[in-house]
Parts: sequence; structure tokens; C-alpha cells
Amino acid sequence: MRKLRETLLAKSWTFLLLIFAAALLPFFILSLFNHPAPWDDYSVACLVKQYGYGQFYVYFLQHYNGRYISALLQGLNPLAYDSFDAFRFVPMVFIGGFVAACYYFMRRFWKYQLPLWQIAVITLGYCAIFFAYVRSAVELWYWYSSSVVYATAFIAVWTWLGVTAPLLQGETLTQKEMISAVMLALLLPGISEAVAISTLAFASAMGIVGWLLTDNSMQRQQKTRQWFVLVACMVLGLLLYSILDGTHARINLHTEAFNWHRVATGLLMQLPIIASWAANSTLWLFTLLCIPSFARLASRLPVTHFLRMPPWLMAILTVTVILAAILPYYLVTGFIYIFVRIENIAFFWFLFFWFANVACCVNYLQKRWQVQWEAIPTYAVAALLAAALFKLYSPNTKVGVAWITLLNGDAVQYEKDHQARYKQVLQHKKMHPTDTLLLPPIDTHMELLMFEELTTNPAHAVSNQGFAKYFGISAVKVQ
Repeated sequence: MRKLRETLLAKSWTFLLLIFAAALLPFFILSLFNHPAPWDDYSVACLVKQYGYGQFYVYFLQHYNGRYISALLQGLNPLAYDSFDAFRFVPMVFIGGFVAACYYFMRRFWKYQLPLWQIAVITLGYCAIFFAYVRSAVELWYWYSSSVVYATAFIAVWTWLGVTAPLLQGETLTQKEMISAVMLALLLPGISEAVAISTLAFASAMGIVGWLLTDNSMQRQQKTRQWFVLVACMVLGLLLYSILDGTHARINLHTEAFNWHRVATGLLMQLPIIASWAANSTLWLFTLLCIPSFARLASRLPVTHFLRMPPWLMAILTVTVILAAILPYYLVTGFIYIFVRIENIAFFWFLFFWFANVACCVNYLQKRWQVQWEAIPTYAVAALLAAALFKLYSPNTKVGVAWITLLNGDAVQYEKDHQARYKQVLQHKKMHPTDTLLLPPIDTHMELLMFEELTTNPAHAVSNQGFAKYFGISAVKVQ
């Protein structure tokens, strides 16, 4: 009987591996139908063509944005080198990089507690939930001008968390690990200042937590020193970002009249979004499945481990990091609105801390009140798992939308519409290059692919003029 149970358990892990991989698969396939957005993608490509890669980098930092790492990636926009095919594969690189970096963190974080094949399943399951409920998959994966900032930053954060995993486990970093962590801390603000600020808040809080939870004075000082060296490096990177002219140009572009009365309103605007994430039934179902595993793992973790923090301290850390992600941009916009790509950052940390809080509460209740988390009966596990997977694949998640989009023909029609537009542009360029091209609108809109239609105004600088300049025609507008 025991051997049969172990066989079924091994097969269930294989089943989960396939199910979670299938949840991520449509996001890779949708990349093949991705097309440049008239907003930014064409304009940036024209700048690279005009100035060349080196001069574009300097121009970008002076006039557009001070992100000194993202600007390097902006200049590698495949459109600048007339490669529409390469443009389609870029989202695959970001998606694959996100999953790989997440796996790297999980492997480093659980290296003493779980076998690699279980870590692979956990990674794919975690990523499937993230992909299904992230605020905007469009701006995260399929809009090049945004992906090189935020998708790259998330990959960098996962990698940084993986490198610093020993610190989270209550240990100290080796010299090689410290050098790698320092380099990533310096580079992260140059990828995304918003992601860097939230990570800075995390590292600062962990430095304090490391001091509070460590009894050995020498180890306490060493761990705290390492955390605050990383903090100092992020601050240094943010200072470099702040002094570049492109940063000031971008702040002036978005800054609204600030009014302290909008502060409460701005925060209240965020509460329903975070509450909806917390009320997500998929998370609760998977949480119920995770509780027995967390209970078994708790006994193997050292006292100074990140997941052995008191629940109240973990809750404070959660709120601190999420607010650090959104408050700077609320300040810039005068608490009037917030970009969905910033909400993506809030969700990134929310999901990370969701399971961290669950683990802390399970450990606390187990230790403080001797609560016994018995194994869930087989029939209950099957029922919970079926319900969780049904929710994960339902049409109201992005996983469900991605599969429906591929299966109902919308993606194919979207591709045909764009190819027809490109053909019409090339014909117009040959026949009437000095006339304004009138294009029919593209009626097939994809929820998960970035698309902003050209306007009826041919003088629109970012959209119409960038599109026309890229294709070498005089002007363009839609009907």
C-alpha cells in the first residue's frame, strides 16, 4: 500500500508539471502573433536608425529616461534592424527568462528541503498563478518598450533574490555571492526605478529583521552589514538615475499638480485592487493545498530563516514593500492615477508575500499553539486540486483568455489584419509616397497583445508620425 501511495504521489507531481506547463504554453505561442505598437515601438526604432546605437543611447538618457540599463535594451529593438520576425520572439525571451529566474530563486531557497523536480513543479505553478492574474500581461510581455523595463526588472529581482537566498535563510553570503548581489543591486535601478525602490524597501526591512532575529552578535552584524551594503548600492544606482537629464524630462512629462488631499483618495483607489487579489479563490485553494507542506517544512527551517518571522512582522514587511512600489508614482502623478505596469509591481510582491505570510502563520500556530496540520485526505486533495485548476483555466483568467484566443481564431485574424495593413503601406509607398495614406482600422483586438490604433490625426507625433517615418511614407491616418 505504501509503495502504491508513493507511485501515485510521483505521478501526481508529473500531472501537475504538465498542467502548469500547459497554462504557460499559450503565452509563448501568442508571441508569434505579436506586432509592434505604434506608441513608442516605431518611434524608438526610428531614433536608433537616425542616430545609430551609441548616439541613441546618449540621446535617450538626455531626453527620454534615465534608466541607464533599459536604454541599452531599448536600442536593441528588432524594428531598428528591420526584423519583424525577431520582434515576435522577444516576448518568448522575457517569459522564459521570468520562469527560469523564478526557478533559480526557488532552487536556491529550497535547496536543502525539496528535490529539484518538486521545485520545478512549484515554480511552474507559481508562475501560472502570476500569469493568470497579473494586472497587465500586455505591457509586461508584449509591448517591447515596456517589457525591456518591467519584465527585465522582474527577472533581475528573481535573480537577485536567488543570489541572496542564504541571507533569507539566516546565513551569510560568500564573497562571490556578495559580489554578484552588489552588481545586481547597482544595475536594478537602471532597469526600473519603481522595481528598485520596492526591492530597496525589502532589503532595508530584511536588514532590520536580520538584526532582530539573530542572537549571535557576530553573525548578526555580518548579516546586517551585507543587507545594508546591498541597500547602499541600490541607493547609489537610484542617485545615478535621478541626476540624468532624461529622468527630469520624464518626470516633467507626467507630473500633475500635487495636492495632499488626493493622498487618501490615491491609496483608496489601490485598496480594491489589492483586496480583489487577496479574495482570489484560486489563491485560497492552492493555499489550502500548501498548508500541510509548509507545516512539514517548518520543522526543517532554522530559527533565523525568512519564513520563521513572526506573522505581524511579515505583515508589516508586506505592506511596506507594496507601498514602496506604488507611492513614488502616486506622488509623481499627484495621486490622480497610477499606471497598470506599476500595479504589476504591486502584484509581483503581493503574490511573493502571500505564500510567505501563509508559511509564517502556519509555523507560528504550529509552534505557539501546537496546532497540528494533518495531511489532507486524498479525496479532499483531489477536490481542491480540481477546483483550483478549473479556476486557473477559467475564461476570466488570462490563462483561459490566452487559450480561447488561440483556439477561436482571433489570433489568426489579428495576424491577417496586420499583414494586410503592411501590404497596403508598401503599395502606397511605391505608388503615392507623398500623399497621406488612409488606412481602415484593425477591428480584431487582442486582450493579451499590445495594440494601439493609429489616430485620425496624421500629425500625431508619437503614433502616426512615428509609424509613417518608419515605413518611409509622408503621413498616415485611420478612417
